[in-house]
Amino acid sequence: MDILETLWDFANLCTLILDHGNLGEQVSALSQVDPLTNMYSYKYWHEELNREIAKTDKVDMDLSLMDIKLNKFKEYNSMNGHVKGDDLLVRVSKIVSDKLCELDIPCRVGPNWHVILVGENQEAAAAIAQEILTDVEKLAAGENTKVTMSIGLSTYNKGEKERDLLRRVENAMQEARRQGGYRVNVQ
Repeated sequence: MDILETLWDFANLCTLILDHGNLGEQVSALSQVDPLTNMYSYKYWHEELNREIAKTDKVDMDLSLMDIKLNKFKEYNSMNGHVKGDDLLVRVSKIVSDKLCELDIPCRVGPNWHVILVGENQEAAAAIAQEILTDVEKLAAGENTKVTMSIGLSTYNKGEKERDLLRRVENAMQEARRQGGYRVNVQ
């Protein structure tokens, strides 16, 4: 075996190693994103929530959290089929994403969306939530569907436990659902 062949084999080996490394990155990226809506997964969102809470505790910034739920979506899916249901989820996800800034972290898990609003106080976050509701209501009216949306919203209090924030935002979303229609409930 001459030196040229050895170098060629070494170059091929390096290429395989680099491709394998890129494959691992691609698999990791795929596990962080919902393929239907192109939003982050729950695992990624939860990790980022921990990071953002830690940052908020160190610096003077606001952090708000939204829990968003499409109501009557199961019925819509049953009546119209999963293809139309998926299409509706994609369009709603786009509305949610379009209302957020680059620092915000949207996630979709099942029928719910969870959004971390970085640097947004309760008032600003409520305005964003209302814009999302308004646009989704227009979308649903155009579809002539009974699907509605509920949004629970809460702002992180420095030093509180993550589970307390999550419990509060989930309770806010459940209260918004009880009120019916297109509602934002802030707690």
